[in-house]
Amino acid sequence: MASALPHRNSSFETPSLPLQSRHSLGEVWGGLCEFEELPPVDKWLQSYFRRNRKFGKRDRTLVRNQIFLALRHLEALTHHSLEMENLNREEEPAWIPQTIWERARTLSWAELCATSNSLAELPLHQQGRSVPRFFDDHLLLRQQRSEWSRQEALAFARSQNKPAPLWIRLNTVHLGAKETAAQLQESGVNILEQLDDRLRVQANTSLYHTPSFAAGAFEIQDWSSQEIGAHCWSSLTHSRENCPHSSFKVWDCCAGAGGKTLQLATLLRNKGAIYSTDIRQRPLQELKKRAKRDGLTNIRTMVWDATEKLSLPRSVACRGGYDLVLIDAPCSSSGTWRRNPEARYRFKSQTLSDFKSLQANLLRTASAAVAPGGVLTYSTCSWFVEENEQQIDDFLNWANGEYSLISQNLHQEPNGNSDTMFSACLRKNT
Repeated sequence: MASALPHRNSSFETPSLPLQSRHSLGEVWGGLCEFEELPPVDKWLQSYFRRNRKFGKRDRTLVRNQIFLALRHLEALTHHSLEMENLNREEEPAWIPQTIWERARTLSWAELCATSNSLAELPLHQQGRSVPRFFDDHLLLRQQRSEWSRQEALAFARSQNKPAPLWIRLNTVHLGAKETAAQLQESGVNILEQLDDRLRVQANTSLYHTPSFAAGAFEIQDWSSQEIGAHCWSSLTHSRENCPHSSFKVWDCCAGAGGKTLQLATLLRNKGAIYSTDIRQRPLQELKKRAKRDGLTNIRTMVWDATEKLSLPRSVACRGGYDLVLIDAPCSSSGTWRRNPEARYRFKSQTLSDFKSLQANLLRTASAAVAPGGVLTYSTCSWFVEENEQQIDDFLNWANGEYSLISQNLHQEPNGNSDTMFSACLRKNT
């Protein structure tokens, strides 16, 4: 599928770039190319800049933007240079994600820039691809399952090379949305879009340094992630429409640092109880800090490694289980490629197979903790059908009538402006 590479006036290097910045880009690219496997680039750049204090704020922003632009178009850049060397474009190993990075590591920043200029001269349909060719089968499955037209599939593919927007969720437990929005604007934050307690923003300074963040008035959370929390909440309140919210018991079984836990705790208005587990203690410690900052006291944390059923707290066991169990499952993270473009070049088929086995195990294990009439929510930050709708189909067949599908959604339409995530809510039949 074709993608829109930058035209000449927006290619990687322009004459307006200072000579020092051009040297800096070559230096940073060279440091990144020392890795045989691409690291999480955003974190690596943060570490690189801490070690190299010569980079001012303007240079850090410029370098980061240019490096990420190159990563978004890496397949087109590397394979255009292959074509110029008259190598076989159809040779299968050349399209394996890791092979794309292996080729890119042999190119200097100057060579990437020259290739960018050459590509910009080509007609749009010849410039390159938004989703690497290796993932064509996955994209076709998604087009078929979501019943997208070809134009919609192309729009979705092209969106994968656009930088991800910045969304935040307002904590309305202690302060209204209008008041927090006004405070953010006073701090120099530009509000581009507001949907109730969701804001798409642009900031010239770190949001973490604003007084509103220190006061727990908002959390950084992508729109699609917030949609998953809203999907959980609507299914839960519908299935328990005659129950007070203060009685709800919720288990977020793969909580990580707790973005969705915090959202659900806010929707509960600091009532009920949310039990958040993860295989790692460190993110749970971060969750505790975030909950304290947000003034949320209805969250409990514990380590759970998913190898066996969770021992239910007494207050949960006496009612037959949780009202809501959320499985935010480990996955390929293909839905975050806009935010982490290098992740597509770390992809391995065996890793996807391992994720699918883990996801199936989580569904079967955690589903035992749902109370009769309660809700089981399964979510990922992936657009692969195999990790989403197919997992739900397989689980429902395995459950043999114990669960019924309420609804399932891919959160981000082809023309949407967020990460791409999936959630399915199921009801445990009584």
